[in-house]
Amino acid sequence: MPVARRCTRCRRSRLVERHRIQDALRELRAAERDDAGRAEVYTLQALAFGALDKPADAARALRMAIAINPDNPTALYTLAQQLTRLEQPAEATRALRDCQRALAKREATSKGTPPDAAPFERIDLLRQVAGVAPIFPQARYSDSIC
Repeated sequence: MPVARRCTRCRRSRLVERHRIQDALRELRAAERDDAGRAEVYTLQALAFGALDKPADAARALRMAIAINPDNPTALYTLAQQLTRLEQPAEATRALRDCQRALAKREATSKGTPPDAAPFERIDLLRQVAGVAPIFPQARYSDSIC
């Protein structure tokens, strides 16, 4: 990747991180016009739209990113979150299952052996989206501080 392109991408990421969302969106739209085939442009747009509390726009951008790179578990998981905010649990569940498939595919192509359960199954994300599981599992805390 050319240095100028890499620096521009870093600048857009920093704008999102610093909550200069409108500036980031302006630059991301320009990047989309220049090269609509880059999934990270749409992923960053989704983060910006999510920060602006626009889940429909975030979901649209994530769908574009997934169309370019269908095996991106991060984009699939974030899409599930945005669909949950849009009260579309069936679509969110489908996105989480696609995310699990992408993770399993990644694990199968890595040098290690696949785990007994996908990482998202271990923390019950499918049940969380359905609203029947706690966000964080109950933990035992020692009372050594008291």
